[in-house]
Amino acid sequence: TNFAETSFSYILVDPANPLNVAASTVRGIMGQVSAGTNAPPGAPPTGVFLSSNGGTNFTRVLTGAATALAMDPANFNRQYAGLGEIYGDPVNGLYRTTNGWGSHQLINGPWIGLATPTNSGRIALAIAPSNPNTLYVGIAYNRPCGCGLVGIWQTSNAWSPTPTWAALTTPSVGPYSWYSFELVVDPGRRE
Repeated sequence: TNFAETSFSYILVDPANPLNVAASTVRGIMGQVSAGTNAPPGAPPTGVFLSSNGGTNFTRVLTGAATALAMDPANFNRQYAGLGEIYGDPVNGLYRTTNGWGSHQLINGPWIGLATPTNSGRIALAIAPSNPNTLYVGIAYNRPCGCGLVGIWQTSNAWSPTPTWAALTTPSVGPYSWYSFELVVDPGRRE
């Protein structure tokens, strides 16, 4: 019932213990939606969920439309999540944990001056497999705007208390970045 009428955006498995699973969910729209919510009637809250028993049971640890989830490939406890409700939401933003979602913090960056949580939408994340300190964050404008990307940023100190960010050249994209937007790092690239 945690996932009825929702969709998975990501599923991560702890390489040191495959019973530890993190999953992120977003709305699963197919058919009628509740007025004003853009979600199916009776759908449970979306967010980031954890399981310590291979997915038999899950506990929600972060609430919101979790459009992205990324982890340090060598440390399951170090994860980032992007809450990116495509219609904008006050909880939209970049969140980080260093203790397996025992606690988390909102990570601010230069995107704050360019978009607010309510006019931003989908968030995409990618951690470089060759260097878990290198993280890429992309943020789209919300769906009603249809304006493309707010921007893409990179940090080489993702686990620092205050990561430093560099803006990358934002590619020209069509009006559907609220839906079809993904970041991937070449696994052969050395950071």
